[in-house]
Amino acid sequence: MPPITTLTYPRAFEPTKRGQHWYLDTDGQELKLSNLPKTFWSETGYTKGDLLAAYYNLAPYILPYLHDRPLTLWRMPD
Repeated sequence: MPPITTLTYPRAFEPTKRGQHWYLDTDGQELKLSNLPKTFWSETGYTKGDLLAAYYNLAPYILPYLHDRPLTLWRMPD
């Protein structure tokens, strides 16, 4: 199985795999994640796990600026 992250981060991003999904316990909540080893940027080899790990590490700094702002996410599986 390919790694879920290709980079190291100051704050450990350590989801556990149960069945076909990954789970991350953070701040008393369990998040269900999927397909973390999927390559998002083929030129660099960065994965979906890398993107989520970066968000996880940046969250304390960017969330205060995103508070009360609308957010739209478009799901594009392929």
